[in-house]
Amino acid sequence: MLDAENFEIGIYGQWHLDYLQVHCKLTYINMIIIGELSRYISGVDRQAQERFELFVAQMIDAQGVTEQLKSENLWSRLEE
Repeated sequence: MLDAENFEIGIYGQWHLDYLQVHCKLTYINMIIIGELSRYISGVDRQAQERFELFVAQMIDAQGVTEQLKSENLWSRLEE
């Protein structure tokens, strides 16, 4: 159950919502009462998505992956 406002909630937000419902029931209920649950979960989801995208970009740089390398033959690289 989320607030009346419509916020985008992806997988990371859903995972955190599930965590609050199971492990932090009082916090979950208080956030519903004050009307901050959707905004909070949406913020958590956005931050987690940004961190994931940054991590992927750093891994691409560290591994030396280029568009040319990706287009040559992805499957042969995965088999190594």
